[in-house]
Amino acid sequence: MEEKTIGYLNSKAWYRFIKVLFGVGLLSVLVIFNVCVFRKGISKLEADKTIIQCTLGAKRSFSAESLNLRNSDFIAEQFDYKRFYEESNGNNLENILKKCYPKKPILAEGDIYNFQKIAELLNKYGVTDYSKVSPDGTVDYLNALTNDKQEAFKADYDAYLQQTKGIVGREKLAFLDFNFKMFDVKPAFTKKIFLLFFLIGNFTISLVFEISKRIFYYIILGSLKPKK
Repeated sequence: MEEKTIGYLNSKAWYRFIKVLFGVGLLSVLVIFNVCVFRKGISKLEADKTIIQCTLGAKRSFSAESLNLRNSDFIAEQFDYKRFYEESNGNNLENILKKCYPKKPILAEGDIYNFQKIAELLNKYGVTDYSKVSPDGTVDYLNALTNDKQEAFKADYDAYLQQTKGIVGREKLAFLDFNFKMFDVKPAFTKKIFLLFFLIGNFTISLVFEISKRIFYYIILGSLKPKK
């Protein structure tokens, strides 16, 4: 009687067919899994270590842990202020601005777009000492300007208000130039989550297929590790 070994099975067409299916199945699962893992990104944002840095008035800074920031808010792990303003649903922006400027009157009087316009005009008229603007978030921002520049500022801002009269929300983006950032984000990324999924996932898939192969050998050949 011929001894049942792996060599014996290799002489059978049905076994060779099963072996091809097994190889294709293993390769397919590994490819699909790894594509999904890489698609989610190698680096993951660590919100608790990501810092929001305010730029007007007192240089407040705080963790982004309570904010809903995502990897997509960053390009090459760098924060794009203009893109964030354009694509944000507004909630994150309002939360950041209220934390940076908790007592700033403009937040109650206007909206996040008006506030951005004010910051742009302050920058336009050469405000460099922002400690004069709002060390505690309450001082009038016009105190940072000379009298003649205050008049020019008011004229520009009034023109903006006329242009945006009757316009609400994101439609105001067309009237902003983003020449000044009211805050910046210093992101912290980690590759630990990616590596964990990558290593554990690939190991688990390989292990499951290896166990399946051994069970097959045991059923057909009566041994988990048959002779070659």
